[in-house]
Amino acid sequence: MDNIFRGGKLKTRIKKLILWWCLIIVPSIPLNATENDAIKTFVVGVENIDYFPHHAIKRADRGAAFVILNLFAQQMGYELLYQAHPIRRLRTNLITHQSIDFSYPDHPNWSPEIKGEAAVYYSDPVVHIVSGTVVPKNIDEPALEKIKTLAVIRGFTPTLWEGKLNGVRILEVSDAQSALKMVLLGRADGTDMELSVANYHLSEMSARRSLVMSKSLASTRFPFHLSTVKQPKVLEQFNQFLRDNVEQINAINHEYHILETLK
Repeated sequence: MDNIFRGGKLKTRIKKLILWWCLIIVPSIPLNATENDAIKTFVVGVENIDYFPHHAIKRADRGAAFVILNLFAQQMGYELLYQAHPIRRLRTNLITHQSIDFSYPDHPNWSPEIKGEAAVYYSDPVVHIVSGTVVPKNIDEPALEKIKTLAVIRGFTPTLWEGKLNGVRILEVSDAQSALKMVLLGRADGTDMELSVANYHLSEMSARRSLVMSKSLASTRFPFHLSTVKQPKVLEQFNQFLRDNVEQINAINHEYHILETLK
């Protein structure tokens, strides 16, 4: 995990980038809209955790996902209202209560006990993330049996550890920074963590050289999707937006130092 998040002038660069797109690339009103057209409003449910640089609804800078979603809304003339929920409630609000229009992030394999046979529609990948086990740097290549305590964010399932948890104690914590602290303090031997999230929070904690993502333990790359039950047609528009704005989306992810591969 040598590609460490380096903040510095991030917020200034992001603001300039968005302003440039809004003034030059993106019209404030869609070309096919009229002044009398009512703005369509949709509710997007998001996880109520700090998963920066991907998403963090309680921060002033909410992360790359919000920039991408807001850019879509700007181009389409939509208004997006965000609601933060615990992970399990986010799924039930999408599937059971249908009190939200969209959920982010989501994946077809998540929460099968809630989704059941429900018709859930998923967007094309918004971003690919890298997940693995973050461990102390001085034991970067630990044997599986040396992991006795694994820190996991509450509501997350350590799928990479499926079938390997015999004798491993799961230590649930509230957020990514708490999980990393448990490893730094020696209270956990590792934490199930996303690469860019770990990089950012370690940098914030001035501990960016202390922990690394293990290359000897399992890691995976998989996509984050926007999901819906009620708005499949809008989801099709979002997919077209993703295809039409590859350069802008790549630039956003680059500005937020999001790594989509484990180097």
